Amino acid sequence: SVISQTSDYDAPLGFKKGMPKVKNVELIAQEAFLADEYSWKLLPTDPIFFPGAAPGVAEFPSAGANTETHMNHHARSHHDWWWFETPALDRDVRIFGTPKVQVWSTIYRRYITITPVLVDVDPAAHLTVGNQHTTYCDPEAIQGGDTNQCTEAVVGVTRGFLDSRYREGLHKEVDVTPGKSFGATVVMKPQDYVFRKGHVLGLQIATELLEWHVPKAMAPCEVDPNTVTVNPDACALFRIDWEDSQTRLSLPIVNAPKNPMDLFDLGGHGGH
Repeated sequence: SVISQTSDYDAPLGFKKGMPKVKNVELIAQEAFLADEYSWKLLPTDPIFFPGAAPGVAEFPSAGANTETHMNHHARSHHDWWWFETPALDRDVRIFGTPKVQVWSTIYRRYITITPVLVDVDPAAHLTVGNQHTTYCDPEAIQGGDTNQCTEAVVGVTRGFLDSRYREGLHKEVDVTPGKSFGATVVMKPQDYVFRKGHVLGLQIATELLEWHVPKAMAPCEVDPNTVTVNPDACALFRIDWEDSQTRLSLPIVNAPKNPMDLFDLGGHGGH
């Protein structure tokens, strides 16, 4: 038997008994141009490549100074992380169990720490100005003295942590080949959570979050000096390899629709 405490963006929702019917839905990280200004999406379909158009590059520096609070507030800026988001939900979506993030990436070191975060954003409570989430304040509420209208947050729903050396298990270390794409699956903390209709799911992919993990010494950089095509700054960069539909978020969704595209309102507000 199972007893879980459900919650949503606003508050805990009480306890539920029993194991719900769950289907794992794969949302593929990609560059997709929908009806909004932000192109890095999570969608249940493969990316579409237009003839003659160069696909975008999703890479960021592993600076050793990133925090979850900072990256969620500046999500679309990609200072020290990369942010993918769904279109707005067309229905309430409950997840029950363990989300997983499959990340394919390229680094010029023999190991890296991967720290993804699943985020819930209410577009009605936020504006995005200069790639930053800005809390929305109802002018009438402010005039009436109700400043609680200005305290909405970007909610981190669950998190994951993986030292790439243990991507095949804790029984042995397996180094990465510098400069070669490799895959790793990060298992996030289990949750019973409801994303409300109209909200946006965000996936942060980062390599350090100082609030909840102590950074370790980075592996030495290993760039072949004879390889002239390598960016001279490659040692500091974490490149997400998304073009082959390999980087994705797997969500355990309760009563998921037969067609996962039905989860989203593609004709409405596609971003935030």
